[in-house]
Amino acid sequence: MELADDILPRWVSASCLADYHTVVAADKFENIFVTRVPLDIDEEQEEHPFEFKMKMDQGCMNGAPFKVILI
Repeated sequence: MELADDILPRWVSASCLADYHTVVAADKFENIFVTRVPLDIDEEQEEHPFEFKMKMDQGCMNGAPFKVILI
């Protein structure tokens, strides 16, 4: 289940979870980037679970209901 995605397509070659909301990754072009899921996602998803499930079931590119933040 995809909860959040990035606005840029990336060719990820390595990744590591820094904490529950943060990912450090590298792509095939030797770029290192840190992305973070917004902290209020958990609360919003619990308030309206069916609304986000319907958005995730659409299956289109960049169709996740939330976007990650590039740090």
